Amino acid sequence: MAINIIKRIKNEGLVNEIKRLRVKSYFFFFKLTNKNLTKSGYLKSFYGPFLLENWNDITFRFCLRGSYGVYFSNFLKKINNEFIFFDIGANQGLYSLIAATNKKCSKTFSFEPVKETVEIFKKNINRNGLSKKIRVIEYAVDSIQSDKRKIRIDPSHSGSASLSKGVNFSSYEFIKTVNRKFIQKINLPHNAEIIIKIDVEGNELNVLNELVNLEFFDRVSVIYFEYDESSIDSEKILTFMKKNKFKIHHLKDSASHTQYNIFALKENLINHISI
Repeated sequence: MAINIIKRIKNEGLVNEIKRLRVKSYFFFFKLTNKNLTKSGYLKSFYGPFLLENWNDITFRFCLRGSYGVYFSNFLKKINNEFIFFDIGANQGLYSLIAATNKKCSKTFSFEPVKETVEIFKKNINRNGLSKKIRVIEYAVDSIQSDKRKIRIDPSHSGSASLSKGVNFSSYEFIKTVNRKFIQKINLPHNAEIIIKIDVEGNELNVLNELVNLEFFDRVSVIYFEYDESSIDSEKILTFMKKNKFKIHHLKDSASHTQYNIFALKENLINHISI
């Protein structure tokens, strides 16, 4: 644990680590009292946006205390050219909220299919005053367009919801999925570049194969996604990125980790975007 803290201080600075520890202390208060910390029910997260207190959800606690690092969040905050943000697997909306707070963000299109998570997301949008900039799309993206698909859910970790048949959570619900035909009909504002975040627990390749066929895919400058070296699709995903001229930046916390995030930047835009 001490090694991780030292590494974070080196990479992110002492101020961020103090901020993270302060936010982590909120959870200990909740465990002692079993009560929300605020009368409003919202707390300012490590990343800035206010989030609805949802202490029994691991994903909420990760968002609150800054467990996802600062690389991508800082990137979204510092973009200084007009952009559109696609958040595929938005969960409670952390990255959508961060992107929409940037004045250069024209619009955020956020895909999240799980009903309870969507309700929390909408409350977070309203609390942060971003209802005009964020469009919540209550579907999952997949190669198959369907009105009834089973998504497996871990009640203690909303971010683990998955369409993958290999996931064995006891809970599930039926959701709607959409493919490229639906996405292509979305009315995008002007010709701004497009930033995409994908967090779909094993369904990344299907999502990418839908996106690449969109007429506006050539406007995509960055794709940020969760990557698992042990996945059967891992090599295909890297091949996809290379074929479509994206330069890969591996964001590994540890050399031993096989699951981590990747920041993929369109090669011809390396000098255009500061990372």
